[in-house]
Amino acid sequence: MQTKTHLFFSRAGVSALAVAMAMAALPAAVAVAQDTTLRMGHIHAPSGPTGRGADMFADLVSEYTDGRVEVQVFPSSQLGGLRDLFGASRSGAVDIALTPYPLLSDIVPSYSILTAGYVFDDYDHQLAVLEDPDFGQAWNEQLADAGGLNVLANYYFGARTLTTTDTEVRTPADLEGIKIRAVGNPLSLATIRGLGANPTPLPLSELFQGLSQGIVDGQENPLPTIYNQNFFDVQNYLILTRHQLIPIPFTINSESWAELSAEDQEGVARAAQEAAAWMTETVQSEEAALLEQLQAEGMTVIGPDQGLDMDAFRASVEAEVAPLDGEEWPEGLLESVASLLSGN
Repeated sequence: MQTKTHLFFSRAGVSALAVAMAMAALPAAVAVAQDTTLRMGHIHAPSGPTGRGADMFADLVSEYTDGRVEVQVFPSSQLGGLRDLFGASRSGAVDIALTPYPLLSDIVPSYSILTAGYVFDDYDHQLAVLEDPDFGQAWNEQLADAGGLNVLANYYFGARTLTTTDTEVRTPADLEGIKIRAVGNPLSLATIRGLGANPTPLPLSELFQGLSQGIVDGQENPLPTIYNQNFFDVQNYLILTRHQLIPIPFTINSESWAELSAEDQEGVARAAQEAAAWMTETVQSEEAALLEQLQAEGMTVIGPDQGLDMDAFRASVEAEVAPLDGEEWPEGLLESVASLLSGN
C-alpha cells in the first residue's frame, strides 16, 4: 500500500523555513490530509469484461470513498502473471488482484471443489456455495488467517467447453484416443479423462500452434478465450460440454484492508460487489453473442439440441472426480456441497 501526504498552503513561493515553521504551528490533523492509493493487477486485456469491470471498480471506489481511496489498475500482466500476482498480493507489493481459486486452494484446499467438473449446475448454484457461512464464507476466513488475503466479491468468468479439430463429439466414447490440451492440475486432468479424452498439458501460449500442428486434437476453454485466441481458425467443432464453471474473486491484501477506515472498507467492498455483478451479467450476455460469432467463423456447434449427451458426460466426469474427495479437498466435502445444492 502507498500513502500520499499532501501539504496545502495558501501562498505560493513560501520559503522552506516558513513551511517548516507553519507545520510546527499547526496540529497534525490540520496540516496533513492522507489519501490512499491501492495497486490492482490482473492479466486480462482492458477491453474485455474483466478489464472493463476492473476499471469500473476503480471508478466506484473513488465515488464511494469520496476520493479518499484511489485504485490504480494495471491490466495485461503488467505486474506479472497469475502466480506472480498471487505472491505479490500476499506480500502487499500489489494490494488487489483477481486470483483464480485453483491458486487460492494452495492455502485453502476446499476452494478446489469450485472448479470440479459438473459439481454445479450453474453459476447461481456456485454463488450459493460461495456465500454460504459454512462453506465459502468460512473458507474466506481461513484464507485471511492463513494467507493474508480478504475476498471482496466474486464474478463469473465463464464455462469451460470443448473444441476439436476434426472429431464430432456427442458422447464420451467419441473422445476415445483424442488428445485434449489440459491445464496441468489434478482436477483439470481428471475432468478431461472423464470427458473421455487423453489430457495433454500444454501452455496456453503454445496452444494455437499445437492445434495447427496436430500436437493436440482439441482444447477446452471459456468462449471468450476460444474467440480471442482465434481457435476457430484451427478448430472445426464447438462442443458445449460446459464442464467447469469458473468464478474469480477480487482479493485484497489483509494489511492493506486493515489500514482502511471502516467507512472506506464499506465503500471498497460495495464497489467490488457492484463491479462483480456487472461483470457476471456482461459475461453471461456476451457468451450468447460469442456463440453466434463462432458459428459465423465456421465452427459447427454441437449442444443438447444436436444430440450432445450431457447425462453421459456428467456421469463419466463425476466418476473421475469422486475419488479426489479427501485428496484435493477435505473428505466428505463433495457430498456436503451436493446436499446444500439439493436443499437436503
